[in-house]
Amino acid sequence: MAGADRPHGAGSASPEAFRSVGAGGGALLSGLHFGVTVLVTFFLAPYMLRRLGDTSYGLLSVAWELSGYFGLLDFGLRNAIGYYVARAAASGEQSGLRTVIRNAFWLLCGITGIGLLASWPLAALAVRWIRTGPLDESTVRSVLCLSFAVLALNLTGTLAGSVLSGLRRYDWLAATNIAGTLASGLFVFAAIEAGAGLLFVALAQAAGTMLPWVAQQFILHRWKVISDLWPPALDKPVVKQLTSYGSAN
Repeated sequence: MAGADRPHGAGSASPEAFRSVGAGGGALLSGLHFGVTVLVTFFLAPYMLRRLGDTSYGLLSVAWELSGYFGLLDFGLRNAIGYYVARAAASGEQSGLRTVIRNAFWLLCGITGIGLLASWPLAALAVRWIRTGPLDESTVRSVLCLSFAVLALNLTGTLAGSVLSGLRRYDWLAATNIAGTLASGLFVFAAIEAGAGLLFVALAQAAGTMLPWVAQQFILHRWKVISDLWPPALDKPVVKQLTSYGSAN
């Protein structure tokens, strides 16, 4: 859809937000992101295993596998966001676009809050089922808690990515995700080379994970797409649309 067809007055989103990338370009960029992820994992995994040892590397792997189940807590809301953002953008309803984003943001914030509150108890429970070996139990618990907390934050953090997907700006979505993958690998490598402890290695990995969220939020703010999230507000019809679509998909 052409940017010239979009209003660009005071308070209007930038036409740049609506310069969508075609399906072919989106598939190519997604493939590029996948390829970068495979390459980083291919080189980083054996390095981490050699430098950290079986137990520490295994703990980091288990932590991220366990925390991955936190993604189930969004009840399909991120898919709903992409759908309703795309629909609002296609019809040129910028007020509707912002309403969808605002409601989705506060819904996901609520779920994220629950996830953060559950992070420590879940970590304390999970540590009972993990063979810590030579690792201190408090370190294991802290690493697990950090992993659960980051994945809880991921529910809200990836909102901007869902919006970019709905706007079909796969170029910026792929670019920020690739940057995050590379940064995560570099941060972990730097932390290990510096002789940092296991918790700091996990923090380095978390920093790389969160980098795309910050970059995507910045892009959308610059385009004035998510400029009015405050004050908190929920519209019942919009909430019902989001949750009903999410639960059905």
